[in-house]
Amino acid sequence: MQKISNSILLNAIEVSCANPSYSLKDCSLKLGFKELTLYNWHRNLKSKKWSEGYNKTSDGEPLDLGLINKFIHTFEKINNSSKVSNQKLSSLCKCYKSDISRSLKDCCIKLNYKFDSVYSWQTKLRNETWTAGYSKTEDSIPLSQDIIDEFLESFVFSRNAVQILKKLVVHNKSKNKHFYANQMLILKRTYLKYPNINFWLTVDFGPPKEDILLFLGKAEQNLQKKFIDFTAKDKYTKFSYNYKPEKRDPRKKKKKNIWDYY
Repeated sequence: MQKISNSILLNAIEVSCANPSYSLKDCSLKLGFKELTLYNWHRNLKSKKWSEGYNKTSDGEPLDLGLINKFIHTFEKINNSSKVSNQKLSSLCKCYKSDISRSLKDCCIKLNYKFDSVYSWQTKLRNETWTAGYSKTEDSIPLSQDIIDEFLESFVFSRNAVQILKKLVVHNKSKNKHFYANQMLILKRTYLKYPNINFWLTVDFGPPKEDILLFLGKAEQNLQKKFIDFTAKDKYTKFSYNYKPEKRDPRKKKKKNIWDYY
């Protein structure tokens, strides 16, 4: 195991400052150490197992208290930045709404959030490990149910894009990955024109074709008609029946034969 030293702590702090999104693991790998090296140092320094004056270092010089505190504080901020919050979930939802073809990863890159952390939030919220009222957040404010629901309803296209593409395009082993990447790009653009995930998942478009472009161009009229039919809402004028019959005296029975006179 790599031994600790003041110079290495300083290098780790500099790497972290230059790459704010780096975790302890990322910084360890950047410095050429094993994944858990900086994590173990951080744990030992925070628990005060190693403190000021600790001299089992790589260069034999005792650890400096100022560097210890700065190292702990730097990576404590990184740990907190990976925590969920209502504000972060809302910003992800806002990013998605500005372009509904964006994936969770796209929004994480745009907002400079760590994808692994956000994906973990999504998983825990979906399987209800975290629910409304969860308070171990970045700002200690409990999670809101409305924000959780909005977040879980976002990114529906990216979660179902592969399924939709398989429905539209024949799988051909002779085609390379660049062909299918291009097909996915065209599908994203088409989804923006017809933004309804249930439409793409449930409507019958016929047998899959060799290229998604065969659904567009002149053939797009059929796609447009299906979308209008799928999203159309019934419109009718409400009618209320208020008729009340007039009050009339009962008609006298007409006497037809001699027995009606008795």
